[in-house]
Amino acid sequence: MKLPVVPVVLLSLGGAFLFECHSIAQVQFDLDLVFSGTNTPPASAAAPWVTATLDDVAPNQVLFTLEATGNLTGQENVRQFYFNFDDSLDLGALGFTFLGSSGLFTPPAWTLSENNLKADGDGKYDVRLDFATGGNTSDTFNRNESVSYLLTYSGAGSITRESFIYESQPAGGHGPFYTAAHVQNTLAGGSAWLGAETITYIPEPNSASLLALTALGWLALRPRTASRQER
Repeated sequence: MKLPVVPVVLLSLGGAFLFECHSIAQVQFDLDLVFSGTNTPPASAAAPWVTATLDDVAPNQVLFTLEATGNLTGQENVRQFYFNFDDSLDLGALGFTFLGSSGLFTPPAWTLSENNLKADGDGKYDVRLDFATGGNTSDTFNRNESVSYLLTYSGAGSITRESFIYESQPAGGHGPFYTAAHVQNTLAGGSAWLGAETITYIPEPNSASLLALTALGWLALRPRTASRQER
């Protein structure tokens, strides 16, 4: 089910000031739930282990970034990542262009199949990214590495970040989730399946808000000068 965008966000600083934000810059999925492989979860209890963000950059163009966060440890690597797309649009008209990455991993292969890609037998997703496996960690997608793509659409209608905010179709006993991921080389050489049950809208402050926050930050950090009375 598509979720509505909140058009105005208020930011409170110390309960004393309110600043209006003029837009929402990004949508973020935090994969912080282990739904399969609970006996071999990621070694660190700190989450999220994987994040994905969507950002409208131009009409019919969405910036997609996937990150294996620093909460992964040792040899843990992301093997697969799954997400969804608006069923009323043509999945076959969805295009993706590599923009850049941080790390030495092998770029993933993309698979598109509407409501047909299962994450460990649970849920049916539309898009899957397959990363390299094996003993050579320079090829795998590990902690503190990220990759970005420009998502475009050539079919009837148009796309925004909202076109990807859909839960998986029911299948199996877990979920539904907005996104899912398979992490390998977890505890005892096992693996874990991760899911994102919620989304986060990240606000983009307007220029007046930024100026006010900058001024307040400068005042808070400025060395204090004693007044004549204090002397």
